[in-house]
Amino acid sequence: MNEEEVKNKIIIPFLNSIGFDSEQLSFEESFNLCLGKRLLPKEDISFNGRLDILVKFNNNPFMLFELKRSDKKLDEKDLKQALSYSKLIEGIVPYTVLTNGVEFKIYNTFTEEEIDEAIKQCDPAFMNAMKQAKEKAPRPGTSPPAEHP
Repeated sequence: MNEEEVKNKIIIPFLNSIGFDSEQLSFEESFNLCLGKRLLPKEDISFNGRLDILVKFNNNPFMLFELKRSDKKLDEKDLKQALSYSKLIEGIVPYTVLTNGVEFKIYNTFTEEEIDEAIKQCDPAFMNAMKQAKEKAPRPGTSPPAEHP
């Protein structure tokens, strides 16, 4: 699956299943950069930065998803990209998720420590919802199941 398929077939259904609606999600959004007291609008920034999915809770940044295609092995460069985006968002995003739709790595943005083991131990429902979203996603080269009336 490419990034778009990972987003539409796995991540969005997962986020919906744990209670996030479309008003709480931002997709492929460019962002502003704040240096000291000066806010640089995205039009003035000379580098390209675009987050894949930003999840908001109570209208504040909560979780950023950096998506990769399903056959991409997640590496340190991908992690640095994801964490840098989370830190550049105004209000700093506390949680960063790096995923290829098969592997999910969840990080505390401030400490840069992976926290998915803690989530598995503390909230098995969170990981169960992630697993169900993955299981419902059509496999590459197959059609989604037909809807029954």
